[in-house]
Amino acid sequence: MHGYLATICRDLGADLARVGGVADHVHIVTTLPRTLSQSELIEQIKKASSKWIKTLDARYRGFFWQRGYGAFSVSQSQL
Repeated sequence: MHGYLATICRDLGADLARVGGVADHVHIVTTLPRTLSQSELIEQIKKASSKWIKTLDARYRGFFWQRGYGAFSVSQSQL
């Protein structure tokens, strides 16, 4: 999943710094492309990754992301 999330970010024009997480959530540190709002970026990441994971195996057909998300702004010097 993490590798695919990195690909999505790159395809959307976001510079990925880090991606990680655990079984039930992910953390992504990325720039925000000028062409997308924060909510649009998250929506596109969730949409593409959900569609992709459902193609991997029948047991993932019921996969979905939670409705909301948390987002924080950090400066380059904090990375």
